[in-house]
Amino acid sequence: MKKNWLRAAVAFTAAGALGIGMAGTASADDEEPTPVRGDITTSAGWIINHDGGSTQAALISITPEGSENAVTAYCIDITTSLQPKFIYEEGAWDGSNVANLPQVQWVLHNSYPSVDPATLLETAGVEAEFNEDEAMRVAYTATQASVWSFTDGTNLNLDDPVSGTASVSAPDEADAAVAAVYEYLTSNATEMPEPITEITFDGPTSGDLSEKIGPFSVTTPGGDAALTVENGKLVDADDNEIDAVPNGGEFYIRPDDGVAEITVKASATVTVPTGTVFMSTGEIRETSTFADPGDESQKLILAGVVEGETEAELQIEVTGEPKLPVTGLSLTNSLLLGAALLIAGAAALIIIRRRRTAATWGDAA
Repeated sequence: MKKNWLRAAVAFTAAGALGIGMAGTASADDEEPTPVRGDITTSAGWIINHDGGSTQAALISITPEGSENAVTAYCIDITTSLQPKFIYEEGAWDGSNVANLPQVQWVLHNSYPSVDPATLLETAGVEAEFNEDEAMRVAYTATQASVWSFTDGTNLNLDDPVSGTASVSAPDEADAAVAAVYEYLTSNATEMPEPITEITFDGPTSGDLSEKIGPFSVTTPGGDAALTVENGKLVDADDNEIDAVPNGGEFYIRPDDGVAEITVKASATVTVPTGTVFMSTGEIRETSTFADPGDESQKLILAGVVEGETEAELQIEVTGEPKLPVTGLSLTNSLLLGAALLIAGAAALIIIRRRRTAATWGDAA
């Protein structure tokens, strides 16, 4: 299932993309958004020793198109080599055909870079002290080993976890630290869902001019949704006018007189989610200087955090006639008032006649 993604925003720029997602009975635009694309960069990393052999855990990052900020990523496809010559594009979990991504999502949210390396090592029970670069490499290497244990079924060699640590001040302590972080991550990982990047509405598709239409609920990737409306007024359950709702919040619509359609637009700031899968497009970068070793490149998963903006639109059909305002008395009250006026009139007439009779008798006397 392809996800709707980010409109042009801060670092992740998807030119012209409008993330429109509708749930329940709300109508939606079927326009496909432009997926996020980016270039891959790598630097040398330590070699992970596992039961399938030894594999270098290169330090991988993705630089989105239109941005200068590189975002940390991990390999989720150990059997395929990485070809940085290709442009990468974001995709959905089910399209990647990679196993156990819900557990990988937990690892990413509880490890580097979501968690500071020093904090991660302390949480894993590592007592050895490392400088900043060494702590980062321990954290990255252990995280990559943990990811591969779920996606590719490899088990870290706990007796000899890594190679290539000769430049580290204490290679044996680095080995022990990688093993400790690996065991912490793999033994505690639970399932987490695929990240949400779109706004969705849930509610009726139509309403009556004479009524308050709703409720409608709004689901965002996190945080409030700013709302605007055409041909109506947005209100809460108590009829207070509003222009925003929290994630999962509800609103109602008061239609303007005589309208046939109401449009509601929602926008939200979204944290570009950890756990987004990126795969090769097969397109070679114009600036690529890499040799051509093959046509395939390994799948990656995003581990960094960047902010962007997403939008959605809801359209409601309106039917019926507006309710006439009640400005006078009810029929029952009108009848009672009429009867009272008739009685009062009759009584007044009797009094006038009596006065006239009394006046005549006076003249006769």
